[in-house]
Formats: sequence, C-alpha cells, structure tokens
Amino acid sequence: NVQMNDNQVSLRGADPSYNANGIYQSADATRGQYFETDDSAQLLTTQKLGGITRTDDWTINYDVFNSYGVQSSPNQVEASMYGNTTVTGPFMSDVANTTLPRLMASSAAMSQLYNQNTDRFWKTQGRDSQSTADMFGIHADAAYRFHSDILKSVVFGFKISDTQREAWRHPYFHDDNNFVYDGPFFGGENWAYNNAAGPVIGNIPGRNVNAFSGAAGDFRLLDRDWVKNTTVPYKYQNDPNGAGNYTKNDWNANTSRGSERIYAGFVELNLQAGPVDIHPGFRYEYTDFDGSHWKSNGDDATGEFIKVRQSYGMPLPYLNINYRPTDYSVLRFSVRRSLTRPAFGLINGATSLTLDSLTNRVISVSQPNPNLRPTTANVFDLSGELYNRHSGVLSASLYYKQIQKFIFTSVSGTSNSATLGGNVPTNAYTNNGTEYQMPMNGGSAILEGIELNAQQPLYFLPRWLSGFGVNGNVTLQHSNAKSNVTGHPDTALPRAPSLMYNVGVFYNRGPVHFDLNYNYTGTQLLSVNSSLPDFYLQPTRRLDLSVKYKFGWGLTGTLAMQNLLNTPAYWETMGKKKTYLAYDGSANGAFVQTGRMYLVGLSGQF
Repeated sequence: NVQMNDNQVSLRGADPSYNANGIYQSADATRGQYFETDDSAQLLTTQKLGGITRTDDWTINYDVFNSYGVQSSPNQVEASMYGNTTVTGPFMSDVANTTLPRLMASSAAMSQLYNQNTDRFWKTQGRDSQSTADMFGIHADAAYRFHSDILKSVVFGFKISDTQREAWRHPYFHDDNNFVYDGPFFGGENWAYNNAAGPVIGNIPGRNVNAFSGAAGDFRLLDRDWVKNTTVPYKYQNDPNGAGNYTKNDWNANTSRGSERIYAGFVELNLQAGPVDIHPGFRYEYTDFDGSHWKSNGDDATGEFIKVRQSYGMPLPYLNINYRPTDYSVLRFSVRRSLTRPAFGLINGATSLTLDSLTNRVISVSQPNPNLRPTTANVFDLSGELYNRHSGVLSASLYYKQIQKFIFTSVSGTSNSATLGGNVPTNAYTNNGTEYQMPMNGGSAILEGIELNAQQPLYFLPRWLSGFGVNGNVTLQHSNAKSNVTGHPDTALPRAPSLMYNVGVFYNRGPVHFDLNYNYTGTQLLSVNSSLPDFYLQPTRRLDLSVKYKFGWGLTGTLAMQNLLNTPAYWETMGKKKTYLAYDGSANGAFVQTGRMYLVGLSGQF
C-alpha cells in the first residue's frame, strides 16, 4: 500500500504581451495552490497445480493456474485554493534552468505574489477507483523422444486462458463537479474561486517547507486527513444547489468490463546433426475479446453499456538454429513471427479529462480506441557467444524486425469521438487548445540494431581482489515508422531509443557480494502530434548499488541504494531538445525527480 500527497503552487500570469526588447511578459499575476491524495493499494496472488509424468519415451507436463490482481485508489481527494489578489507586474520568466523556471519582477511584487495567505481553501473533488484482473487457465504439453540420429524429439501442446477484467472510477459528486467549502450543501453560498469561504492557507493544518529553492515562494504541505475530512464523509450524496444530484451516469460513466480468452497450440521438432541443432516450430493463437463500457445518452443522467468485441487468429511459425563449433562458443540464428495484443485499457478503458480548475476549460482528453488491433512482427536474430573457463563471456547480436500495426499515442486538436465520454463537469468546454489523446495503430515499421555484451571476473588479481569483476553491454539501433498521421510520413518507432548501455562492477567472494551499475537510455519518441511538435522522453541516467552479506546461520543482509546521482526519473519535452517541457495531465507532470532511495533488508533460510 502506498500513500502519496501531491502539493502544487501555481503562479499564473495574465494580460500577456511583448516588451520593447521582444521579451514575453505578463502585466499581472495571481497565485493559487492545489493538493491531491493519490494513494494506491495493490494485491497479487498466483496459484498453480500440476505435475510431470514420464513413461518410456514420453514426458508429459500439465497444470492448471490462476492469477488474481487488484489495484485500487481509495478516497482520492483534490483541493483548490485561490484568492482575489491580483499582483501588478510586469512579470517575466527566467528559463535558464528549463526544469525550474522562475518568475521575475520587482521585489515588492514577488513578495506579494509569494504570500500564501492571499489564497483561501475553495473547493474539492473526489473519487474512488479500482481495477481487477482474474485469470484462469490450463496447460499441457508432451514430448516424445525418438531413437534416431537426426530427429531427436517432437514436442506439442496447448494452453487455454480466460481473463476477466473490470475497472471503474466513481466521482464523489455529480459530473465530478466542485464540492464548495461551506457551500450550498452546508447551507452556504456557491462561492466563486476568488471569494472562497475556507481558511487561508497558513491556517490550514500542515507545515511550511523550502521547496524548489524558493521558486514558488511560501510552500505549505497540507495535512491530508484535514483535507479528506472536508469531503469523504459526504461522497455520493445529492447537492442540488451546488454540484448537483448524483445520477446513474455519474456512477457508471467510467466503468468497463471485459473478458479475454486465448487458445494456443504448438508443435516443435528437435533435430541435431553433429554440432548443429535445429528447432522448427509452429504456434497458433486465437484471441476472443468481449467487453463493454458505459456510454451516456447525452442527457447528463442516463446511459447504457455498449459492447466491444474483437476476435482474431494468428499463425506464428518459428525456426531456431544453434551451431556449437567448440565447447566454449555458439552461433545462433532465429526467425519468428510474433504477436503483441493491445492492453485492455487501451481498447475498453475510461475516458479521462484534465481541466483548468479556474475556467473549466478542458485541457486534454484521453480516450480508448475500441478499434485497436494487435501488433505483429517478423523478427530475425543472429548472435554469437564466446565463453572462457572463468565465467567470462563475450557476445554480439544483430536483429531486424519488420513490424505491422504498431501502437502509438496520437495527439491532435480534433476529437475522434462524437462525445467526450466519462464525467464531464458542468460548464466544461473545449477550444482549439484542447489536446485529444488516443492510442492508434500505425502502418509498418522497421527496427534494426546491434547489441554487444561482455562480462569477466578478474580472477587473475591477487587474494581478495580476485572477487572483483566487470560487465557491460551496449545497444545501438535504428527505427523508421509510418504513423499515417498527416505531416508525419516517417517517424522513429515510439519507445525505441537509438542508444542504450549498461556498465557495471561487481564483487563476489566469501560472504560479500555487491553490484554497482550505471544505466543510460537515450531519447525516446512518446507521442505523435498533429499540430504541436512531437513529445519526447529525454535520456535517463541512473547509478545503483546493491550489497549482500551472508552472516551465517542462514541469515543474509541486503542494502540497495538506487539513483545515487539523483538524476530525473522522467523528463518529457515538446520536441527533441530540452527547451520546452511537454504538457502532461497526469498527477506526476512532465518532469519527475524522485531523489535517492535506500532499502535495507534481512532474510533467512532455515
């Protein structure tokens, strides 16, 4: 279970213009504050019962299995705080540090803008959400061993699985509208944002911290229990003079259910001729997806569940060849047809909206795509491995993938749906600045690359130094994809960086073992945009250390230190360069720096 609080301060400019030097500025500015709880509770269980039967030349494996997972976000509450103070500037932006921009104005104006007590607690919204997945299945395969020089065995089998999924998100109030502090529900007025009835921020339980090197001024971390108690006790109730009366559409609008049944069978031959073994095979998978999600009738009160159905079969042949010229070397070649199904939420999920809490303008809309099809690929691999007698290995591999119907996120200024779906707050509106995000199938794509890998214990060093070793790998790849989006005839394949590498030092001698690893992942395309520059994920760099020590008596101590360099975990930009942060409607935003993490553990075997 995870508890997370999100505290934000907004410094919002108004009346923009360009000064005599051509610098963008705002004539005045206002301050606001935002708070959200974003808790998560997760449970995963797996069960498997099976066996192996051997008789003469037959070996038979069989099992039944079940996996159940649930993820919930209970009592998610968000709060907004604003005031009626407009500070006169002008205000300009210092973007020398693109991840921490600062406003610039006179010291008097900045002091007034930074004052948290110009804002009062205005309103809240809330919701409960949960998703579950329950999978049952049966599997069996049999191998028959031949007594011949070439054909060694044949293996065949089947696997059937049935997964039931459900996801829902229930807003606390009608249309996910504002629940105003001391508002109509309590007999008060429907206070406007600039005339709120709640306490000033400094009087709300919590504590002040020095955040973002002072770039946001006063920064108060609010007490989560106080905020939740303003809202949770009143959820799912009617507020006729405020948020409105709760309806069937409110309860069901973000509900989806579905079942996915997969039937798979395969047969494989195992042949050997001297140092060469060959494994041709054929696999066939049939997928039957049946789901439903809620569609509003447009009256802001009623609706119905509509069906979504997909079924498709896919032949998946493959061939693996291994050549072992010596005991310490192997060459491998493989060609196969692969299949990747779209995730449940991409086909049959809920529509989610991000709004400007002041104006009710819809900033972004994220919608599922019931017409999404699976991604297929023809994959070719060629690799070589060379070992030595001291656990050292040197390997190289080439790969080439011909991909069809790859999945990417399309961002445009035009909705692909006749309705926004989901819970649309009263008086919400879209304009030319609204972004509509939807997963789409692209056309064809290629991905080609080379991967080099090496590992060597330094056994030749004297005494305790012989426990050291080094390892590393590097991947260089190139991709080209046809998204079928106007203005983007060719792009990189989403989430396919051109460079990735890992470098590590390890130690393994006596009771001590440790790994020090540095990882680099290059720039990645995230979404293809019809009007704005495409969104990219900037390179990630990370240094991790893990240590194990065996105390004896079956006890082992562990220490894990993650992200020792305190580098950003996520950095999304508009365009390839770092100049402009992208807009991300999630709670985490487009730039996430989580800091360092330290984990200490003790395990025992008896």
